[in-house]
Formats: sequence, structure tokens, C-alpha cells
Amino acid sequence: MPTQQIEWADGSGDKIYITSPDFSGNQQIAVSSDPNTGAARSKVVTLTAGNVSRTLTINQNAGGEQHTITLNPSSYDNVDHQYASVSYPTRAYTDENSTTYCQIGLTTGSGAETWMYFGFDTSSIPAGARIDEVSCTAKTASSSTNKNYLATRQWQLFAGTTAKGSSANLGNSGSTTNSVSGASWIRSELDNIRIRIYVKRGTQNTTSNYWARFFGATLTIKYTI
Repeated sequence: MPTQQIEWADGSGDKIYITSPDFSGNQQIAVSSDPNTGAARSKVVTLTAGNVSRTLTINQNAGGEQHTITLNPSSYDNVDHQYASVSYPTRAYTDENSTTYCQIGLTTGSGAETWMYFGFDTSSIPAGARIDEVSCTAKTASSSTNKNYLATRQWQLFAGTTAKGSSANLGNSGSTTNSVSGASWIRSELDNIRIRIYVKRGTQNTTSNYWARFFGATLTIKYTI
């Protein structure tokens, strides 16, 4: 069914979405809207087909108060992981400006995978909060950028074991800081939000003593109560 987009025209850029079969004046329609973070608003929409017109009044309550919280990693998963070795995991319990790091030794073999999860404590966010935006900035490094040696080397946010949004490449041996965002989240997913450091070996130098490093990260969450 086609969907029409109508501006609220309140300066927010938000839209109303009206979905229905071809309008005839005698059917049900579905109405939704972008979330409101401002004052209460109302819009009158007229739907017309030939000589048939219907007027629809759409009201939306005022949005709640928006908050922003920043968090650093505060735990690591010592069960769900795969690596040859790990050194100083708690050194990653800081932000992306850190000069110290957790070092993860890579498993060996062609195509061998290595991963490790670091978690965040989001318990201060109320259970009924609407999650408006989640983004993360992390500082990482890897011992090679050659895809023949390390075919995949990335970090990404997860809700439990479900990947969320885009991934970013691990840095080179001198370290790199980059960010990811864009995925939609609900409050319950934040109870197990974590960052995964992941490397997959290539087909060459498959037994070399390569590593991945995680210096720290800042998770930024915007939410509305």
C-alpha cells in the first residue's frame, strides 16, 4: 500500500506517515509519526478522491525530556569469546584517549576467528525510556592491515549476540579512533549492549603471532523519558 509523507511544519522536520489503499473515502488508513521531542502539536489533513473528501485531525502529545549519557566499558565476557590469549582486559575500561590497551592474541589457522566482547553498564537509564540515538567512538589497533594476513578486522556494537548498525575497521599498529552509529535500539536491548573486537585470519602467515588491541571507548546514548 502507498504511504504519503506530510510535514508537521513545526520547524522540527518531523513527518506524518499515512498508509492506505487508493483513497476512496470508505476505508481504514494507518497513521504514524516521527517521535515528538518538543511541544504538543496538531495537524489537519484533507484526503480527497474525485468528489469525495475526508478531513483527518492528527494530535500528538508533547515529547518528554531528552537526556544524554556517556559510558565507558565496564566489563568483559569471559565465557563468550575466542582468542589465543588476552592481556590486561580491564585496561580497556576507559575512553578512546587512552594510551594503554588490552591486547588480544589471535587464534591460528587459515580463516581462524578471534573475538572478544566488552560490556557497558546502562542500569541508570529508566526502563521506560525511549532510545533516540546510540553512537560509539573507540580506539583500536591491529598488527597488520594486509588482507592476506588478516582478512577481516573490525569492531561493532552488539545487543547480546545480535549485531547492530555498521562496523568499523580496527586501526593499524599505530592505533586508530573511529565511530559507529545509525542503528535503532529499544531500552531492553541496552541491558546487554556491548562492543565486539573481531578478527578473521587470511590465507597467509596463518601461524604468525598477530594481535588486536582495544584501548577504550565512549558510548553515547540519547534517550527521552
